Amino acid sequence: MQMARTSPLRLLLDSRWIGPSVAGFLLLTAVIAVTAPAERTLGGSNARLVYFHGALVWASILTWFLAAAFGALALVLRRDALHRASRSLGRVALLWWALYIPVSILAANATWANNSWNLTFLLEPRFQMAFQAAAVMLLAQAVTFFTDRLPVASAANITVVAVLVFLMGITERILHPPAPIRDTESLRIQLAFAAMTGLLLVTGFQLARLRWRRR
Repeated sequence: MQMARTSPLRLLLDSRWIGPSVAGFLLLTAVIAVTAPAERTLGGSNARLVYFHGALVWASILTWFLAAAFGALALVLRRDALHRASRSLGRVALLWWALYIPVSILAANATWANNSWNLTFLLEPRFQMAFQAAAVMLLAQAVTFFTDRLPVASAANITVVAVLVFLMGITERILHPPAPIRDTESLRIQLAFAAMTGLLLVTGFQLARLRWRRR
C-alpha cells in the first residue's frame, strides 16, 4: 500500500505548518545572508549587510504594493476577506520596513563610515526618506488598531503606497548608489539577493496568513 504524497505547496498552505515554515525560511535567509559572496566595491565582507538590507526594503515595498492591491480590490468588490488580507499584509510590510532601518544603518556605517559611528551617513536623503515613510506607515497602522472597520485598513494601505511612491520619486541620492545589485557583474550576488527577497516575501505571506487567522 503506497502512502499518499504531499506536495511542498500543499504543506506550505497547511495552517499547521505556518510556524515551522516561517522559522525555516528565516533560517535559510540568514544562511544566505552570511554565506553570500563578498563584493569589494560594496564594502568587502560588509557587503553582505548591503544585500540583506536591500532584500528587506524590497520585500517591504513589494508587500506594501500587495497590501494596497488587495485593499483596492476589497473596496471595489466589498469583500471582507480581501480587506483582512490587505490589513495583514500591511502589518507584515511594516515589520520588514522596521527591520530594514536598523540593518541599513549598520550597512551604511560599515561601508560609508568604516565602522566609525560618526553618524554623518544619516544625512543621506535616503535615510531621511526611510524615517519619513516609517512615520506614515506607523500612523496608518495605528489607525487600523483603533477601529474595527476593515475598509479603513485597506484605505490606509493604499495611502501608504501613494506616499511611498511620492517620497521615493522626489528623494535625491548623495552616497547611496542607484542600483548596486543590478549593476554588479556577479551573478552569484544577484541570485543571493533574489533568493533572500523571495524568501522574505514567502515568509511575509505566511505571517500574514497567521495574522489573518487570528484576526
